[in-house]
Amino acid sequence: MKTQMNKLLCVIALAFVPHATAAQEPICMPGDQLEAALVDWYGEAPMPETVSSPTSTVRLWASEETGTWTLVTYLIDGTACVLNDGQDLDRSVRGADIIAKLMP
Repeated sequence: MKTQMNKLLCVIALAFVPHATAAQEPICMPGDQLEAALVDWYGEAPMPETVSSPTSTVRLWASEETGTWTLVTYLIDGTACVLNDGQDLDRSVRGADIIAKLMP
C-alpha cells in the first residue's frame, strides 16, 4: 500500500511540476517511480537508444501513440532525472545521435 501511495504521489508531482528545461534543475526521483510515471501518464516505453558513462546511463523513452518523448539519466545510486522532454520525436535519427540531438 505504501509503495502504491508513493507512486501516486510521484505521478501527481510530475503532473503539476513543469518538465526540466535548460534553466531549471532536473526532476529527480527513484528510477522505478520515474519509469512508472512515464508509463502511466504518458504511455512512454524505453527505447533501445542509450549512452553510458562510468557514473550514469542516459535512456530515451517515447510513445508512438501520444508522440511524447523523455530523456532520462540514471545515476549509479538508483536515482533517475528528466533531462529533457518534448513531442514529435524525429525517428529517422537513431542510436547515440538521437540522444545527442535531444540533450539540453
